[in-house]
Amino acid sequence: MAANRAEKSGLSREAQRKMQAKYDTSTEEQIRGFFQEQLGVQLEPLELGPNNLHKALKDGVKLCELINKIQPGAVKSISSSAMTFKQMENVSKFNEALKAYGVSEASTFQTADLVENQDMATVQNAIWQLICQFRKKGGNTKYGIKIADKNERDFDEETMKKGQSVIGLQMGSNKGASQTGMTAMGTQRKL
Repeated sequence: MAANRAEKSGLSREAQRKMQAKYDTSTEEQIRGFFQEQLGVQLEPLELGPNNLHKALKDGVKLCELINKIQPGAVKSISSSAMTFKQMENVSKFNEALKAYGVSEASTFQTADLVENQDMATVQNAIWQLICQFRKKGGNTKYGIKIADKNERDFDEETMKKGQSVIGLQMGSNKGASQTGMTAMGTQRKL
């Protein structure tokens, strides 16, 4: 589908170049390893790169199978049709299942990012967030990182008041400076 598009130019080309620069092959290796670990199959084609990951995932079938393995029943029906709108439905269902699993909406991607190979770095990030959420929920995997839980603190009133009286180092200090000799805005300077 993306092959039928005209080549981007100007600001669009620059934006596309920036998106492609965010793509990380070491993260892709971990994503591919996670698919292998969870589903028992390797993503085809085996070569790394955004275009190859796109080919492996564009129909949304493997994504839906993955989320169903992690969260059984997350996607009720997976279409194996080659029609683009059916593939887009699979990808949309995957994104909805991501949100239901606990991945933030900001970490999901637009369906066109994957189906039309628009922004594979965003797709990669969404899958990475899924892996990290899986670890956080106690999933057994060697991939991803464990997301920390909230570290809320509850200070008493006295401690809060002490904190308000301290001048932070970012504010600097006036080292004896004063406003002597300053004039109000709009007044003329006398020479």
